[in-house]
Amino acid sequence: MIKFKYAEVLKKKFSVYGHFYCNDMGNDGRLACRSVLEIVSKNNSTCKEDLLNALPDAVVIMMNPGSSVPLEVKPCEVYSAATIKNLTPEYVDTKPDTTQYQIMRLMLLKEWKHVRVINLSDLRTPKSSELFKTLKKMKSLQHSIFSKKRKSELASRLARKKKAPVICAWGLDNSLLGLIDMAKQALNGIAVIGYADNESTFQFRHASPQKKSDKLEWLDYMLNVLS
Repeated sequence: MIKFKYAEVLKKKFSVYGHFYCNDMGNDGRLACRSVLEIVSKNNSTCKEDLLNALPDAVVIMMNPGSSVPLEVKPCEVYSAATIKNLTPEYVDTKPDTTQYQIMRLMLLKEWKHVRVINLSDLRTPKSSELFKTLKKMKSLQHSIFSKKRKSELASRLARKKKAPVICAWGLDNSLLGLIDMAKQALNGIAVIGYADNESTFQFRHASPQKKSDKLEWLDYMLNVLS
């Protein structure tokens, strides 16, 4: 039986680093974004500056950055349609959210030292309802690492250890279907795993549902798939 680890324990075992930036999407506005997140065991010798080229034990693809925020105040670099293809992460210490704690639980169970998190959308909207509302109005796709403009960036972020899994855990809301379809095309040829409710539409359960029992169910399922 899986023993549930709480945030107080997890914070002592893992460090979290993210790249935060401003995305200038023309008529869609200039919005706060996060392109990538690294969750690293405090026992891992890889320093923050070397994480970009490090090969993680797994890559997890989530919905969007959620409520995690940078702990360091730095000027927010702005990327436009012309420059987004040159996006280069500069990591800062980051406050984790409940979803990232769930990934840490899986890391402990699998004894992983480093997991990279990317998202269907880089938009930093803490509430999923806010994200869905924003997506309906937007025409630009450059907020997604799966857009064609960011193809080389995606390839770099997917670099990982041999046999390291790519885990899809972005949730089942139909508002995501456009982004999911784009991700499916971009990931063509790459084996992915997840708790799928509908494999034909590439929909996978979110890693961190609200109920503790459902969190444990997701962890148990993933352990079986990864064994």
